[in-house]
Amino acid sequence: MATRCIIAEPYGDGWRGRYSHWDGAPHTKLPQLFTLVKRDGIETVRKVLLHDNYSWSSIDPDAVANPDSDSGWSVVAGYGEAHNDLEEPSDFFTQSDTDFAWAEYLYILGDASVLVFSAVGDEMITWDFVGDYRYDSELSLA
Repeated sequence: MATRCIIAEPYGDGWRGRYSHWDGAPHTKLPQLFTLVKRDGIETVRKVLLHDNYSWSSIDPDAVANPDSDSGWSVVAGYGEAHNDLEEPSDFFTQSDTDFAWAEYLYILGDASVLVFSAVGDEMITWDFVGDYRYDSELSLA
């Protein structure tokens, strides 16, 4: 079963982000995001996850391209499986949206930390603050 999430960046007075389908729970998603940021830097991570690709099946820092795959996804080496069936760039999800493709979590990739929120509600989604996890600290989810 999927735990969907939105991976976002600060934008204006709010944020904008992209959908990720598989395992968006903090115990999985935070270590993945930390690995990417520590390896490539926040600007590159935002570029690849949010600007170069418009939706993700899964995020995987160890992803290796497989040219023989017919999965319907494009493997982005070192980042995961992006949906490749979008004919044109999709709009970002933003804080003013209330329909988040059933996303359960929101991760905002700030300059120094990831802000994590959990979805509240069924029809009109709002976000409850879960935590602020600094990139320069040891990740502890206890």
